[in-house]
Amino acid sequence: MRKLLIAAALISSAATAAPALAQPGYGHGGPGWVQMRPRVDALLRDLNAVDQRIQIAIDRRMISPRDAFGLRNESNRIRFAITRQGRDGISDREFVNLRSRVDQLQLRLRFDRGGRRF
Repeated sequence: MRKLLIAAALISSAATAAPALAQPGYGHGGPGWVQMRPRVDALLRDLNAVDQRIQIAIDRRMISPRDAFGLRNESNRIRFAITRQGRDGISDREFVNLRSRVDQLQLRLRFDRGGRRF
C-alpha cells in the first residue's frame, strides 16, 4: 500500500511539472532564439568557407604559412565569439559586429600583401 501511494505521488508531481516546462520563454523555446539561430549558423558557414579558402590559398602557394597562421587565428577568435555569444541568441548589435569581423577577414584573405587578388 505504501509503495502504491509513493508511486501515485510521483506520477502526480511529474504531471504537474510537465506543463510548466512547455511554457514559452523557458530554455531554448523562446521566440528570440528561433529567429537568432539562423544568423549564428550563417556566420559559422561563412567562417567555414573562409577556412577552406585559406587552405586552398596555402595549397596553391598564394599565401605564406605565416599569413595563414594569422588568418586562421583570427578565424578561431571569431568562431569562439560566435559560439559564446550565440548560446542564448545574439542581439542585432552583436550580429553586426560579428558580421563585420567576418567580412574583414574575407577581405584580408582576398588581397595579399602585394595587392594581388585571389
